Amino acid sequence: MGDRLKAYGIGLWDLAVLAALRDFGPASQGDLGIRLGIDPSDLVAVMDTLAPRGLIERSRDPPGPAALLGDHYSGGRCPA
Repeated sequence: MGDRLKAYGIGLWDLAVLAALRDFGPASQGDLGIRLGIDPSDLVAVMDTLAPRGLIERSRDPPGPAALLGDHYSGGRCPA
């Protein structure tokens, strides 16, 4: 499966995040990290892969200086 995903420029963690967002709806970075058991810095790298491809949307909630802690992600469509 990993080889097929590489053709789309994503990996297994990317797919895991997309599946979690599809199954459970929009989530904060912290919630996604806990649910998937992924380190927050690794999760940021996943989001940085998915967002430019239009597979997720990032929104800050609440807006303000601490907004990074409240990033929420909603899943898009996985091309795989």
